[in-house]
Amino acid sequence: MKEVKVHAANADEALADGAAALGVSPRQAQVEILAEDEDGVTALVTVPDEAQAESAETAGDGDSLDEVCARARRSLQTVLELMGMEARCEVQSANEDEIVLNILGEDLGIVIGSCGQTLNALQFLLNLMVNKGGRRRRLTVDAEGYRDRRRQRLEELAGEHARRAKAERRPVILEGLRAAERRIIHTALQHDPDIVTYSEGEEPHRRLIITPRS
Repeated sequence: MKEVKVHAANADEALADGAAALGVSPRQAQVEILAEDEDGVTALVTVPDEAQAESAETAGDGDSLDEVCARARRSLQTVLELMGMEARCEVQSANEDEIVLNILGEDLGIVIGSCGQTLNALQFLLNLMVNKGGRRRRLTVDAEGYRDRRRQRLEELAGEHARRAKAERRPVILEGLRAAERRIIHTALQHDPDIVTYSEGEEPHRRLIITPRS
């Protein structure tokens, strides 16, 4: 029997982290809570011999979604601790294509950064750390709903600049946007019959043009 002691926010996360550390699926492991405090629980996660044998037989199938979620959450938590942040992360949603992790804590401005630059850098780093082989899943990192707020603001900007382009009868140029942010604006204006949007230039200086339809 293999075992590992872990500390996590709750029993479910302890089970997931412990199973990932032991190289098995959470359904193959057992968790025993040893202690509980305001920061979470300390638990002993064990894997019976028969579960180890089953894991060895299926090792070539690639990591399960649960295992990738646990590894991603644990990796992001480690990075946050190295940054000196008193924050924790949780898996907000997960499917076979995308895993969304949310960072929780006080004063997360440092984690988000200017226009989400630090958050995007964390997301890029996490994808490199977790997607090392086998099936690649897209990892999205959010911080207390920042990405939803950013998308709403970009949609508002799209409307404002479209109205300006139509009123002044000239193109409006938006610079400094990431590809994902440009897509939000393209999508927001795609059904406006009086507006055309397109991008030009090379990264990282690619820009988005909002122009009246001639």
